[in-house]
Amino acid sequence: MKISTVLDKIDSGAVALPRFQRGYVWSRRQVRELVESLYRGFPVGSLLLWETATEGADARGDAHLQRGYVSLLLDGQQRITSLYGLIRGTPPSFFDGDPGPSPTFASTQRRSSFSSTHPSPCARIRSGST
Repeated sequence: MKISTVLDKIDSGAVALPRFQRGYVWSRRQVRELVESLYRGFPVGSLLLWETATEGADARGDAHLQRGYVSLLLDGQQRITSLYGLIRGTPPSFFDGDPGPSPTFASTQRRSSFSSTHPSPCARIRSGST
C-alpha cells in the first residue's frame, strides 16, 4: 500500500490508532533516519492493522471513524505519524505528544537538513545513466 493511501485512510477515518497505544516519542534523528531509509530504498518495516467493528473501536483522538469497520494501527504508529506530519504538515488527529521537538510538526526546513552520499535517482535519470 502506498504511503499516500495510508494517510488518506487516516483522514477518512478508515485507519485509527487504538487508545492503548503510547503517544508519539520519536526524536528528530529517528525521523531523519526513516526519511533517509526511504530515500535509499531500504526496507522500513511493515504496518500491522487490526480490522474491527467501528462501533466497538476505542480509538485515540476526536476524528470521525468510518461506518462499519475501521483498521486500528497496532504497529507502525511512530513511522506513520512522522510521515503524516512531514507530508501533510500537521499531526494526525490521533497525535499525542510534544509537537515542538520533532521536525515532523515544527518547520523541518529551518531546523534540520537532509543529506545523502548516494546520488539522487532523479540525477541518474537526467544524466541518462539509469
